[in-house]
Order: sequence, then C-alpha cells, then structure tokens
Amino acid sequence: MRTLTLAALGCLLLDLPYLDAARAEAPATAVPVHLSLDAAVHEALTREIRVNIAQSELARAKALVKTARAAMLPTLFGHASYLRLERDRRSNGQLVAGRDQLLADLTLTVPLVVPKPWVETSHAADQVEVARLDVDEARRQVALATAQAYLTVIAQQRNLEVQTRALENAQAHYSYAHTRFEGGIGNQLDDVRAGQELESVRAQLERSRAALYDSQEALGVLVGRNGPVDAVASVTLPNAPALDGAIKDADTRRADVLSDRARLHASQNAADESWVDYAPLLVAQAQPFYHEPGTVAAPHLGWQLQVLLTIPFYDGGAREALYAQRTAALTQDRAQLEATRRRATSEVRVAVESLRRADATLTSAARASELAAEALRMANLAYEAGAVTNIEVIDAERRARDADTSVAVAEDALRRARFDLLNATGRFP
Repeated sequence: MRTLTLAALGCLLLDLPYLDAARAEAPATAVPVHLSLDAAVHEALTREIRVNIAQSELARAKALVKTARAAMLPTLFGHASYLRLERDRRSNGQLVAGRDQLLADLTLTVPLVVPKPWVETSHAADQVEVARLDVDEARRQVALATAQAYLTVIAQQRNLEVQTRALENAQAHYSYAHTRFEGGIGNQLDDVRAGQELESVRAQLERSRAALYDSQEALGVLVGRNGPVDAVASVTLPNAPALDGAIKDADTRRADVLSDRARLHASQNAADESWVDYAPLLVAQAQPFYHEPGTVAAPHLGWQLQVLLTIPFYDGGAREALYAQRTAALTQDRAQLEATRRRATSEVRVAVESLRRADATLTSAARASELAAEALRMANLAYEAGAVTNIEVIDAERRARDADTSVAVAEDALRRARFDLLNATGRFP
C-alpha cells in the first residue's frame, strides 16, 4: 500500500465530499458469488455440457458392449399361430390338416462356436475404455477453461487494486494542488493538470471495474451459475516437477494422450482380429412344439433339434473393404497419437521456460515498483517544498501506476505459467 505525506493527507481531508464521490460506485447488475478455485472447477465439471455429453457417450459405449455380448448368448423365443381351412382335409380316412389349427412352439438358440461376436464384444469393451478416457479429457478441458477464467478474475482484481491506489494518489495530489491554488500560493495550471490526471485515473478505474465484472460473468457461465462468480484473493498451486519428470508425466498422465493411446489400441485390435470375418459359425437350435389337432405329419406334441454350420465363402468383397477401413483407421490413430504426444511435450517445455522467465520478470517488476514508489514520494516532497512543478509529480504517479500494473501482469503471468505446467503434465485437475 502506497503511503501519503502528512501534508497531502491534510489537504485530502479538506475535500472529503469530492473523494467520496470518486469512491462511490454504482451497484453491479448482480452481486458476485465468491468461490474457491476447487469449488469453481467442481461446479463446472458437474454442470458443463461437454462433460455431460462425454458421459452420455460412455453410457452408450457400455450399452454397445451388452449388444455385442448378446450375439454370443442363448436366445429363447416363443411363437404361436392359428390357421382356419374351409374343412378338414383327410387322406384314406387319416386327418392330414384340421379345419382349425393351433400351433405353438419355443425356439432355443445356443451359439456354440461364434468367434465374431466374441471378438466384437472385446472391441466394444475397448471402446468403453476410450469413452472413459474421453470423459477425462472433457473434464480436463472444462477444468482448464474454468481455471483460466478464474485466474483472469484474480488478475482483474489485482488491476483494480492498482487503479484504486492510483486514484488515491491522484486525489491526494489534486487536493493539495487545489488547496494551494485557492490559498494563493499555487497556480491554476498545476490545479488543472492535477484535475485532469485525477479524471484520467478515475476513467481507468471505471474500465477496470467493468473488466472485472465481465470476467466474473464469464466465470459464472463456465461454472454454470446464473450470475457472476468472484474469485478468492489468492490461489495456491502445487509445485510442478522438473523438466524430465514433467515430460514423463505428460506421456503417462495427460488425458488426451491416454485417450489417443487407448483409441490406437482399439484400432490395432480391430485390425489384428479381422480373421474372424472368415471364421465359420456353429449354432444349435432346440424347438419343442404343440399342435392342435395332431396329424401324422405334425403330432400333437413334439420337438426337434438342429445344428447349423455357416461358412462364409464369398461376400462380394465386403470383408476386404472392412479390413481396409480398419487399417486406415489404425494409421490415422497412430498419427494422431504421435501428434498429441509431440504437442504435449512441446507444451511442457514451453511451460517450464515460461515459468522460469515469469519468475524473473516478477522479481524485476517488484523492484521497479518499489523504486517507482520511492520516486513518487520524493517527487511529492520536492513539490511541497516548491522545488519542482507538479509535472514531475504527475509523471511519477503515472510511472508508479505503470510499475504496479507491471507487477500485477507479472504475478498473473507467473500464476498462469505454473498452472500451464500443471495442466501440461496432466496434474490438473
């Protein structure tokens, strides 16, 4: 917090109504709700449509496993029919077909050797794993967007603090210059320059307030609340690993890398097991029946058992085309995985370098802010002593405000660099 000289503070007290007007702020459209970063990410993951869609795809993939598994399990169906003829039909006095016929049967089908449904069930299970990892990737993307919006709110809060301090300094200087002018020991030019600087700072403060509210509304949309959401004053992020460990984590923990690797595994299995399209099928059927009236050809009660062997000799080239499709998908998934791994590794290297540079930038910006504060203090003392005009004071105020803004920007860059490294290594969320 920047300190004010006693003389400036005394002059400030002479103009309290003006300061109150400067500090007065119209109420926001909606009062922001305060949430921690963890709470904001949790709510976003609960409500965000991308996560819900991915979870629905996971449920669909699980249902497809049941569908594929059904083809290798026994089935039982019942049938019934009624047939009416114009009269009983007889041959040599024997009933061949009754005028009113009722037929009912049960058909039990038991797959004995069905390689294709077995393999298709395994493939569907692979897709469940892919869908599960896609859910994790959707969660990562939502958490990433929410955290970035959250950090933007913190940066806007910090910028608002800088502009508020700048307004206090400008107000103090204006009050002092105005009091001197009214007392006959100052000049009107100093008074006008101080007033102009005060209004400029106030305009920047209003822009900062608008930017803060805009970022709060954006965070509220991501969180899924019908209104703005404010961030807590600070966020503590865990330390990220060194470069070698970070690259290893990116390859073993990132949801997008794991998802692409699972997709490649599923495509490889599908291509390797294309032989099942040429495998024969062996199915057994048992059928007990009831027939009324019973005849020589169709007794009253009976049963039949059938074993059916199906050998696919020729299908017009459909199996070759299907294999070509699987091979193309395998090639695409392999290329996609390599691209994702390269991107992940690059993001880790960039994040590590950005973190190192951001830390050095913040150190220099903090030192520059301290020097700018000292320069402003000296300029105020020199102006009060009549050694300089208020041009030096206004220039020192602007430099101090710019230095504080640079510190706020450097703090935000450091937070984002640390967060980007956590995200690049798969350690967030």
